[in-house]
Amino acid sequence: MRRQPTTPIRSSTRHWDQIATAWSTTSCKRAWSRTPSPRHRHRRGGARPSMDISRKVKWTILAALVAMSSAAAPVVYKLGIAFGLWQPVRRPRGVSPAAQYVSWIEGGTWFECSADMKRNLDFCRAWDEDGRSLGSGAFRIECEDRAATQDQLRPSSAISGGGSLYMIYLFGDRGPQTMTLVHVDSAGRTPCAQVR
Repeated sequence: MRRQPTTPIRSSTRHWDQIATAWSTTSCKRAWSRTPSPRHRHRRGGARPSMDISRKVKWTILAALVAMSSAAAPVVYKLGIAFGLWQPVRRPRGVSPAAQYVSWIEGGTWFECSADMKRNLDFCRAWDEDGRSLGSGAFRIECEDRAATQDQLRPSSAISGGGSLYMIYLFGDRGPQTMTLVHVDSAGRTPCAQVR
């Protein structure tokens, strides 16, 4: 029986060397190198990862929240003034820097009041919401002939006319008209409208 010739190992090694050389010089390598990897595929127009989609959703939600808060800011600002949570940022020209603003649905009033316990008088000035003077003067608590203390001087509203300030209502434990300050006349008298 005739033996089959065996392929020498050297020739087999040479054969694989030739394949490797051919691979390095053919267009196959260039074509393979141009194929994008899955990691970089989205940079060349392929599908983007889901992480980018969730990031877009988060930025969209954040932008919507910023837009809503910007739209609601003026309403919150006005409500805070109406409920006495804070004072207006700007005050009209002519209003004292020490004046406090009291707001109502129809409008508001600026008040500046101080107590002089030695003279038994309260001194108050008032302006409307546009800075027009409503009047000023000396006051005492109606029908008590005494001045309100500095802690009690919490004006809520005023009655005025013709540039004169006649009455000032004070906040207290019974609401916005717990006490009433009435104007003291030139003789030092205070009217009392209550029936005794």
